[in-house]
Amino acid sequence: MFDHIVNAIYRNGFKILMTIKPPFEPKYFEGRGSSKKLFEYLASSGCKKALIVTTEDLVRLNLLDSTYKALDDLGIEYVTFDKVMPNPTLSSVNEAITLYNQSGCDAVIAFGGGSVIDASKAISLQIGNNVPTEKLVGLFKAKRNAVPLYTVPTTAGTGSEVTSVAVISDDKTHKKLFIVDHKTISLATALDPDPMLGLPAFITADTGMDALTHAIEAYISRVNTPEAMELAVDAVKLVFENLPEAYTNGKNSKARENMALASYKAGIAFNRMGLGFVHAISHQLTALYGTAHGRANAIVLPYVLEESFEQIIPQLAALGKSSGVVTTGSRDREIATKFLDEIFKLGEFLKIPKTLDEIKEGDYQKIIHDARKEAIKNYPTPHLPSKEECKLVLDKIKYGSKDKY
Repeated sequence: MFDHIVNAIYRNGFKILMTIKPPFEPKYFEGRGSSKKLFEYLASSGCKKALIVTTEDLVRLNLLDSTYKALDDLGIEYVTFDKVMPNPTLSSVNEAITLYNQSGCDAVIAFGGGSVIDASKAISLQIGNNVPTEKLVGLFKAKRNAVPLYTVPTTAGTGSEVTSVAVISDDKTHKKLFIVDHKTISLATALDPDPMLGLPAFITADTGMDALTHAIEAYISRVNTPEAMELAVDAVKLVFENLPEAYTNGKNSKARENMALASYKAGIAFNRMGLGFVHAISHQLTALYGTAHGRANAIVLPYVLEESFEQIIPQLAALGKSSGVVTTGSRDREIATKFLDEIFKLGEFLKIPKTLDEIKEGDYQKIIHDARKEAIKNYPTPHLPSKEECKLVLDKIKYGSKDKY
């Protein structure tokens, strides 16, 4: 009972905050070649020298060549920091900040997936506030604006370019540190499918399911607004219509563009309405086993929905029907069941593993404790699972589902 009271206090506080201090939406450019338009916008804003934050793989694959050329043509100088790894760390953030300061940069360009964008958000906010990243961890700790941040997402899933959250890992403890502040949101972003055309199928699947998770958890949240709910519906529709094609035909630029738009809309939706217990568990899997965030969400999503099914039937039915994923059925339970079936089918089509081999029963207690603690104090989840319900979810993650809602 106490846990539910604490969660209700958080939920109401979140609702008030989103009313009196709503996040802004960055300017965005979409379509093939839109990153060039972004850089033209950057130039018009007076940028003289930018720190490009990315990964060694993206540099090695020559995916930044067009970015370098566009900046050269515009007369913008740049230096590249390419040491961001999955689950970016405090040490890499600090190393990038040193390069920024030594090079005399005046803006940050994030070119990469969620990890790169999260790192860039922490970098730009820390530079703007001139304090250690640890001082920014928590809710709205920044007193000053971040230095200008512009983003070119190379995956369609995290929506990090439009959210108020940056997740950084402690090098020593591997604990996830959450920076929550509207000042982390990028000023402008390019939803350009070109950098995504060569994305491996498994990354397309994982990141696409990440976007789906964001949209679903936002929609069924206990904090909702009509505008954000509409964005969540659009995102779900776009994922189901385009993810299978992007997965099987990665060169389809229209499918890639639509997935980028789905990620963007889902990001805005969950930034305004919050997340839920899927993320609470997946964050623990990432911290303990190094599981990629999108893959963790993809595995966990159907099992949390399955275990919470009785409490979220109306929401699942409404989302399944309004998104067009379910076109038949007259009763909520029937429609909700079909919608959950479609989520399972999509995962199977994308070859998402049904289990996580690394998970250990000996870790259950820690996972359950940390997941519930995270959810209670951070998420307006529609159903707060008990410890027993959490164990059932973890059993499904380890052994697979043995029941159908």
